Amino acid sequence: MIVQQIYSFVVSVAGGALAALLYDLLRVRRRNFRFGAILLHIEDFVYWILASLILLAAAYISNNGEIRSFVILGYIMGVIFYMLLLSKIVLKILSLVVQIIIKCLKFVFTIVAFPFTLITKLLLLIFRSAGKTAGKTAGKTVRLLSRLSSGFLTWVSIRVRIFKNMKGYM
Repeated sequence: MIVQQIYSFVVSVAGGALAALLYDLLRVRRRNFRFGAILLHIEDFVYWILASLILLAAAYISNNGEIRSFVILGYIMGVIFYMLLLSKIVLKILSLVVQIIIKCLKFVFTIVAFPFTLITKLLLLIFRSAGKTAGKTAGKTVRLLSRLSSGFLTWVSIRVRIFKNMKGYM
Protein backbone atom coordinates (compact mmCIF):
# COMPACT_ATOMS: atom_id res chain seq x y z
CA MET A 1 0.00 0.00 0.00
CA ILE A 2 2.70 2.52 0.95
CA VAL A 3 4.74 1.51 -2.11
CA GLN A 4 1.75 2.27 -4.33
CA GLN A 5 1.31 5.69 -2.71
CA ILE A 6 5.00 6.52 -3.14
CA TYR A 7 4.76 5.46 -6.77
CA SER A 8 1.68 7.66 -7.23
CA PHE A 9 3.47 10.58 -5.61
CA VAL A 10 6.56 10.19 -7.83
CA VAL A 11 4.43 9.94 -10.97
CA SER A 12 2.54 13.06 -9.84
CA VAL A 13 5.81 14.97 -9.39
CA ALA A 14 6.84 13.89 -12.90
CA GLY A 15 3.44 14.95 -14.28
CA GLY A 16 3.76 18.38 -12.66
CA ALA A 17 7.26 18.77 -14.10
CA LEU A 18 5.98 17.77 -17.53
CA ALA A 19 3.18 20.34 -17.33
CA ALA A 20 5.77 22.99 -16.39
CA LEU A 21 7.95 21.95 -19.34
CA LEU A 22 4.96 22.38 -21.62
CA TYR A 23 4.53 25.88 -20.20
CA ASP A 24 8.20 26.65 -20.92
CA LEU A 25 7.64 25.64 -24.53
CA LEU A 26 4.78 28.11 -24.65
CA ARG A 27 6.96 30.81 -23.07
CA VAL A 28 9.69 30.32 -25.70
CA ARG A 29 7.10 30.59 -28.48
CA ARG A 30 5.72 33.79 -26.98
CA ARG A 31 9.16 35.36 -26.54
CA ASN A 32 10.16 34.76 -30.14
CA PHE A 33 6.93 35.25 -32.08
CA ARG A 34 4.32 37.87 -31.29
CA PHE A 35 0.71 37.27 -32.26
CA GLY A 36 -2.60 38.90 -31.38
CA ALA A 37 -4.56 38.70 -28.16
CA ILE A 38 -7.07 36.22 -29.56
CA LEU A 39 -4.34 33.71 -30.34
CA LEU A 40 -2.89 34.28 -26.89
CA HIS A 41 -6.19 33.26 -25.29
CA ILE A 42 -6.49 30.25 -27.57
CA GLU A 43 -2.95 29.18 -26.63
CA ASP A 44 -3.77 29.50 -22.93
CA PHE A 45 -6.89 27.41 -23.38
CA VAL A 46 -4.99 24.71 -25.30
CA TYR A 47 -2.23 24.74 -22.67
CA TRP A 48 -4.68 24.15 -19.84
CA ILE A 49 -6.39 21.37 -21.77
CA LEU A 50 -3.04 19.66 -22.40
CA ALA A 51 -1.83 20.22 -18.83
CA SER A 52 -5.07 18.74 -17.51
CA LEU A 53 -4.68 15.73 -19.77
CA ILE A 54 -1.09 15.24 -18.57
CA LEU A 55 -2.13 15.41 -14.93
CA LEU A 56 -5.11 13.11 -15.43
CA ALA A 57 -2.95 10.64 -17.37
CA ALA A 58 -0.42 10.67 -14.51
CA ALA A 59 -3.21 9.97 -12.02
CA TYR A 60 -4.61 7.20 -14.20
CA ILE A 61 -1.19 5.57 -14.69
CA SER A 62 -0.19 5.75 -11.06
CA ASN A 63 -3.36 4.82 -9.16
CA ASN A 64 -6.28 4.22 -11.54
CA GLY A 65 -7.33 7.85 -11.70
CA GLU A 66 -7.81 8.42 -8.00
CA ILE A 67 -6.81 11.96 -7.11
CA ARG A 68 -5.79 12.24 -3.49
CA SER A 69 -4.20 15.05 -1.53
CA PHE A 70 -0.67 13.65 -1.89
CA VAL A 71 -1.20 13.42 -5.67
CA ILE A 72 -2.12 17.12 -5.83
CA LEU A 73 0.85 17.91 -3.58
CA GLY A 74 3.04 15.90 -5.99
CA TYR A 75 1.80 17.95 -8.96
CA ILE A 76 2.55 21.20 -7.15
CA MET A 77 5.98 20.01 -6.04
CA GLY A 78 6.80 18.84 -9.56
CA VAL A 79 6.03 22.27 -10.97
CA ILE A 80 8.02 24.02 -8.23
CA PHE A 81 11.03 21.72 -8.58
CA TYR A 82 11.03 22.10 -12.34
CA MET A 83 10.73 25.88 -12.20
CA LEU A 84 13.49 26.21 -9.61
CA LEU A 85 15.94 23.64 -11.00
CA LEU A 86 15.43 23.22 -14.73
CA SER A 87 13.39 26.07 -16.17
CA LYS A 88 16.22 28.55 -16.77
CA ILE A 89 18.41 25.95 -18.44
CA VAL A 90 15.60 24.64 -20.62
CA LEU A 91 14.58 28.17 -21.63
CA LYS A 92 18.14 29.02 -22.66
CA ILE A 93 18.53 25.83 -24.68
CA LEU A 94 15.14 26.18 -26.38
CA SER A 95 15.75 29.86 -27.14
CA LEU A 96 19.11 29.01 -28.68
CA VAL A 97 17.53 26.29 -30.82
CA VAL A 98 14.79 28.69 -31.97
CA GLN A 99 17.39 31.38 -32.81
CA ILE A 100 19.39 28.91 -34.90
CA ILE A 101 16.27 27.77 -36.74
CA ILE A 102 15.20 31.37 -37.42
CA LYS A 103 18.65 32.29 -38.73
CA CYS A 104 18.66 29.27 -41.03
CA LEU A 105 15.17 30.07 -42.31
CA LYS A 106 16.13 33.70 -42.90
CA PHE A 107 19.20 32.60 -44.85
CA VAL A 108 17.16 30.20 -46.98
CA PHE A 109 14.44 32.80 -47.54
CA THR A 110 17.04 35.38 -48.58
CA ILE A 111 18.53 32.95 -51.09
CA VAL A 112 15.11 32.00 -52.46
CA ALA A 113 13.86 35.61 -52.63
CA PHE A 114 16.99 37.01 -54.27
CA PRO A 115 16.26 35.83 -57.85
CA PHE A 116 12.67 37.08 -57.62
CA THR A 117 13.83 40.45 -56.35
CA LEU A 118 16.46 40.68 -59.07
CA ILE A 119 14.02 39.70 -61.84
CA THR A 120 11.40 42.11 -60.56
CA LYS A 121 13.86 45.00 -60.41
CA LEU A 122 15.05 44.20 -63.90
CA LEU A 123 11.48 44.04 -65.24
CA LEU A 124 10.63 47.26 -63.48
CA LEU A 125 13.61 48.95 -65.06
CA ILE A 126 12.69 47.62 -68.50
CA PHE A 127 9.02 48.57 -68.20
CA ARG A 128 9.77 52.05 -66.92
CA SER A 129 12.24 52.78 -69.68
CA ALA A 130 9.86 51.29 -72.28
CA GLY A 131 7.01 53.35 -70.86
CA LYS A 132 8.97 56.54 -71.37
CA THR A 133 9.80 55.73 -74.99
CA ALA A 134 6.49 54.11 -76.00
CA GLY A 135 3.58 55.92 -77.53
CA LYS A 136 0.35 56.81 -75.79
CA THR A 137 -1.46 53.46 -76.34
CA ALA A 138 1.55 51.27 -75.78
CA GLY A 139 2.51 53.41 -72.80
CA LYS A 140 -0.71 52.48 -70.96
CA THR A 141 0.02 48.78 -71.36
CA VAL A 142 3.61 49.24 -70.30
CA ARG A 143 2.57 51.36 -67.30
CA LEU A 144 0.10 48.62 -66.26
CA LEU A 145 2.83 46.00 -66.49
CA SER A 146 5.13 48.36 -64.58
CA ARG A 147 2.56 48.70 -61.78
CA LEU A 148 2.07 44.93 -61.62
CA SER A 149 5.80 44.26 -61.39
CA SER A 150 6.13 47.06 -58.85
CA GLY A 151 3.39 45.44 -56.77
CA PHE A 152 5.20 42.13 -56.86
CA LEU A 153 8.44 43.82 -55.85
CA THR A 154 6.63 45.47 -52.96
CA TRP A 155 5.16 42.10 -51.93
CA VAL A 156 8.60 40.45 -51.96
CA SER A 157 10.26 43.32 -50.07
CA ILE A 158 7.50 43.26 -47.42
CA ARG A 159 8.06 39.52 -46.91
CA VAL A 160 11.81 40.05 -46.57
CA ARG A 161 11.28 42.87 -44.04
CA ILE A 162 8.82 40.81 -41.99
CA PHE A 163 11.24 37.92 -41.89
CA LYS A 164 14.20 40.13 -41.00
CA ASN A 165 12.31 41.85 -38.16
CA MET A 166 11.45 38.66 -36.27
CA LYS A 167 12.23 39.53 -32.64
CA GLY A 168 15.72 40.95 -33.25
CA TYR A 169 17.43 37.84 -34.61
CA MET A 170 19.70 38.78 -37.49
